[in-house]
Amino acid sequence: MQGNLVAQKRNNVWALGDSVGLNFNTTPVSIFKSRSAPIASPYYLSSICSKDGGLLFYTDGLTVWNRDNFKLPKYNNWWPWFGNVMPLIIPYVDNDSLYYFFGIDNEGETQPSPNSYRLLYFSIKMYNPGDLEEAIYPRPTAMNSYYTSLLSTASHVLAGTGHCNQVDTWITTHSPGALYSFLITKNGVNPVPVITPVPTSVMPEKKLEVTYGNIKFSANSERLVIPDNASNKIVVFGFDNSSGKFSNPLVLSVPADQILEDVEL
Repeated sequence: MQGNLVAQKRNNVWALGDSVGLNFNTTPVSIFKSRSAPIASPYYLSSICSKDGGLLFYTDGLTVWNRDNFKLPKYNNWWPWFGNVMPLIIPYVDNDSLYYFFGIDNEGETQPSPNSYRLLYFSIKMYNPGDLEEAIYPRPTAMNSYYTSLLSTASHVLAGTGHCNQVDTWITTHSPGALYSFLITKNGVNPVPVITPVPTSVMPEKKLEVTYGNIKFSANSERLVIPDNASNKIVVFGFDNSSGKFSNPLVLSVPADQILEDVEL
């Protein structure tokens, strides 16, 4: 999943689906061959580039590959997620070598996941341009000590967008009855969210069902669109990227004979 970041070329290479992606550094746009290989759908990826558009690394939430498609090792094979992961990579505000790795997984199919539907994050460090030594930084000292939990009842959706100060970043997810926004600044990730209650007349008070989709911000950060598959409708919110609050929901119904799979702004 892509975050709409202030840096102009951070999203210039997209990792998509099964072993393929798009490189927007060329004219016309060219194909990027990745190592991603979905076991089952839905399948989500997030990628991040340097400020000049060069791919740094990408992930499906379970595996991390660098720009050379090298699979990064996990210390003791420790990892917080087992199911389908909704990943999101966000750069540190004041350190070009460090990146936040956010994720939410659903219930693991092969083994129970104690972190299902929890919004978690940890850090990744770039040691040399384009190269990473391990998938988690710093190296964990205990199985459950290297990540931070922000929300324990999240829906399987996650998106990021820029703050109006053109420095900081918001990340947003949904929990039954509300939208939660967390602000990332030079001081780190603020664990206290900005909470916008969502009336039941707009969306049912339960986890979102988005199937193959995700929530998406508009490029100018002024709107958030949500596919509500369970209710077969689309909800568009206004977003104040100064305060982190959402407002003025617009509910769009999908015709009864149509199936909603994903949305985009």
